[in-house]
Amino acid sequence: LEVAAPPPLDNDEPAYWRQLREYQRAAAQFHAERYAEASAQFSQIGASADHPMRELGRYLALRSEVRRAVKQGQKADQAQRELAYSALERRGRAILADASLASLHQATRATLRSVRVQLTPQGAISDLSQHLADAAADPFIDDRLGDWGFAMRLADERPDFRVARIKAIRGQYEIGRA
Repeated sequence: LEVAAPPPLDNDEPAYWRQLREYQRAAAQFHAERYAEASAQFSQIGASADHPMRELGRYLALRSEVRRAVKQGQKADQAQRELAYSALERRGRAILADASLASLHQATRATLRSVRVQLTPQGAISDLSQHLADAAADPFIDDRLGDWGFAMRLADERPDFRVARIKAIRGQYEIGRA
C-alpha cells in the first residue's frame, strides 16, 4: 500500500500539534503496512508521559506487532508462530498490568485472543473446545463463543486451521477413532 506520511511539523509549532502529527505519521506507517516502523513510532508515543496519545501509543504498538506477526506467521513454522505469540502476549500483559491503561484492557485482551487463534490455532481451538464442552461453563466469558466462531471462519479459509479444527473435534469427542 502506498500511504504517504505527512511531514513532521517545524519545531516552532506548539508541542501539542507536533505530538499529534507524530501520531498521524505512525498511523500512516501502520496503514501502509510498514508495521515495524509503526510499532517503533507508536512505542515512542506510548513511552512519552506528556504525549496526548500516550495511552493509545502502547496499544497501537501492540496492534502493529500483531499485524506483523500474522503476516510473517503465514510463512513461519509452528515453533516460530508460538514464539511470536509468546512475545506478543508478554507485551499485552504489560498493558494489562498498567492501571493507567485500563480503558484499553478489554481491547488488549480481545487482541491477544484473536492473535492466539491466528498464530497457534491448535492450542487455541483445543482450549476453546474444552471450555465450551463444559455445560457449566459460561460460553460468553472472555467471548469464548465468539472466538470459536472466529476460529471456525478461519478454518474455512485456511488449510492449517482446518487440520487444527478437525484434530480438536476428534480429540474432544473421539470421532474417527477405532
